[in-house]
Amino acid sequence: PLPQTPIPQRVHNFSLTKILLLILKMFVRFAKTAVANSQRRAFGAAAGAFKHPKDKTFKELWLSDKGAYPVIGIMAFASGFATWFGCRMVAAHPDVRVTPSKRTSVMRTWD
Repeated sequence: PLPQTPIPQRVHNFSLTKILLLILKMFVRFAKTAVANSQRRAFGAAAGAFKHPKDKTFKELWLSDKGAYPVIGIMAFASGFATWFGCRMVAAHPDVRVTPSKRTSVMRTWD
């Protein structure tokens, strides 16, 4: 059989100060690039003046974006269905009493 050679173990020689210095350097590098990018990018200058959403009309807010059409459709369907179902329950079911004179009557559906 072949002789077994021991697997060398890695010994990390990291101290707490080295780790903290590496983290500090990472944050400094991130801060420098963030400041450089923020000074370079100017979205508002090219797009024109900012218009607050309260100053926009419904058409400008919702209908200008085609991605909002499914949301509008789903909300319209849900609102219509809830209204229809509520009206159906009030009109068709005997346990729903709208008039004050019938609210205190005993409900017996088997008579």
